[in-house]
Amino acid sequence: MELSKRRNLRKHRFLAGIASASLAIPFIPSDAQAASICPTSPKLTGISSYTRVTTYAAGGRMGYYAMAARAAGSDYPTRVAVFDGSISNYAMLTPTAKFGSLASQKSLATSVAKFETYVNSDYFDFGSYMPESAIVSGGVLVYSPPPGLARVSATGGSKVLSYVVQTYGEATGYTISSPLVSGANKATVVGVNLKSIPANSIVAFTPKNPSATIPQGSYGIQVRDNVVTRPYVHGATVRPTTGIIFQATGSAIPYLKKFSIGNRALFTLKNGTIKKLASDTITPTGFVEFGSNKIFVNAMNYSGTHSTGATIFDRNFGPVSSQAVGNATFALDNAGVVQQVSKNNGVQITLNSSTKTRVFQVFGSQANLVSQLSVGQKVRYVSTFSSANKNKVSSASGRGSLLLSKGKNIASCTGSATSFRPRTAIGWNASGHFWVATATMGMDHNDGGYRVGGSTLRQMSDWLLQMGATEAVGFDGGGSVTQFMSQSGIAKRIDIPTDPSDGHEAWIRDVPVGIAFAPGS
Repeated sequence: MELSKRRNLRKHRFLAGIASASLAIPFIPSDAQAASICPTSPKLTGISSYTRVTTYAAGGRMGYYAMAARAAGSDYPTRVAVFDGSISNYAMLTPTAKFGSLASQKSLATSVAKFETYVNSDYFDFGSYMPESAIVSGGVLVYSPPPGLARVSATGGSKVLSYVVQTYGEATGYTISSPLVSGANKATVVGVNLKSIPANSIVAFTPKNPSATIPQGSYGIQVRDNVVTRPYVHGATVRPTTGIIFQATGSAIPYLKKFSIGNRALFTLKNGTIKKLASDTITPTGFVEFGSNKIFVNAMNYSGTHSTGATIFDRNFGPVSSQAVGNATFALDNAGVVQQVSKNNGVQITLNSSTKTRVFQVFGSQANLVSQLSVGQKVRYVSTFSSANKNKVSSASGRGSLLLSKGKNIASCTGSATSFRPRTAIGWNASGHFWVATATMGMDHNDGGYRVGGSTLRQMSDWLLQMGATEAVGFDGGGSVTQFMSQSGIAKRIDIPTDPSDGHEAWIRDVPVGIAFAPGS
């Protein structure tokens, strides 16, 4: 990146902490501050006009709300651009630059085949260009900062927005409500082969339950060949060998007791795929094992040092000169065979496509274990990560604060959250509908790196709630805010209007990672 742009980025980082009412930038008028309390946001449809731009074949819709200056409190006109669709028809992907560098957001958007919308995502360090949270792509952890850094917990967890794709069936168990019917009697079964029976609920257990023992209900029945064959007056604890055992707790017991012995009872087992968005926490759990030794992976493609454990560098990282040097270093090929080792001091090792495919820079006390490695030795490398919500995460990118939770607006309304700033957020609800939204000043304003106008954080949350979201998270705001849409196969900026009079495209900040949605899975 050219020197002038780097200076602009650093300048923005400094100015971002200054309240907009006191900005000393002569060509940008100051913007009003929202009240320090939590005011009620105006109804979006009452203060703006909506323009539908396009509807895609997969059902996604792109459009924007436009409001006049001061309609919502900002000194500037405001544009809220929104893509909405059903997650069952879409995949969320996380395009990235080579770690340690930045990429144009247009190139990130267009790197995703058939993308329909793209927005900026994680915060990042303006000096090293390192994202502040973990990134998952294609079900693989591709980036993670070390524990205790920036937005990472002391145990290595990063708060992220996850795209989850999970298959379900009897063998895995699932929480999906289905009816159990016998004549006029009908009961709701909340799940199959669950690890516990929720209060006041009915759960079904089948021979494919992974454990020989099952959670005991207060009352149960067995159904075989669609006929109720026996009751369990105190519940059952043993997995059935045939048929299905239904067990009830609390207020659900009377409903199950209406199913009499010898009567027909119908219940349909389900198999399929669940796709959803989720606020989650991702933690690296990978390691290198040889003999009785384990070197734990505490960071991935991160250019800085840390206290102990290994940082892995792979093909997703930038130049070798940016590798952090550990207290010891080794390189593996794809088969787990040691290709190079430096036992007493760390060195930078250049990656290649065939032999040195992963470089391990090892820090602190774990560096001593490298002395037991030698070239040609085969080790076991396990590349894994955990989800705090036990989700099967297909992709994930770092996020800011929670904005909506269970239909409640929990966004902050103090400090910088009260400023009218460009905002990026994604919301969703239990039915699988999702919204990708940006709020900007609603005009093409090339201000050298600092952007004002848009909405407060609380307003963005309220507007997502008004659209139908019950859960939402925020992302990096200010100068990073960018939303692209695909129109006739061309990436078009939608978060702000272009200004044809001066014949240029509005300034866009380069970033290391974004989020895109495209049809498919």
